[in-house]
Amino acid sequence: MYRPLLSLTMMLALFFAGCGDRNEFMAYADVESSGWAYGDTLSFVTEIDDSHAAGTLDVNVRHNSDYLFQNLWLEVTYNNSTSLCRDTVNIRLADKYGNWLGDGFGPRYQTSVRVADHVVMGDSALVSVRHIMRVDTLRSVEQIGITFTPSSTK
Repeated sequence: MYRPLLSLTMMLALFFAGCGDRNEFMAYADVESSGWAYGDTLSFVTEIDDSHAAGTLDVNVRHNSDYLFQNLWLEVTYNNSTSLCRDTVNIRLADKYGNWLGDGFGPRYQTSVRVADHVVMGDSALVSVRHIMRVDTLRSVEQIGITFTPSSTK
């Protein structure tokens, strides 16, 4: 009699332990297969429960093995509470020997880099990302994403 009750209790505990913070936000945007034009901006609108959540902002890059460069320069623009912030981020994708540094296998890799700590964001905050490489059209970048992770101090 106790065994089914214990199993049900453990399943519910695991279910609720897996529920994340409703203020955490992650989204990805696909890059056109023809390439990412220099002037194109990828925009993200946050969907979080809190009107002002403090945390960290990361940018995520998914690329394939045909990417021609060792790094990727991005400009990330976001609202930090009441001010507009614009950060330049250099994402190192390969070492000097051409070995990919991100996670992945086969022809696809992902790399995540911290953009800023102590960012204050609310629901419907706009985050935009554009590449600032010295090419008109950047090829072999498949997706760009952002992750906002709230601070655990509550």
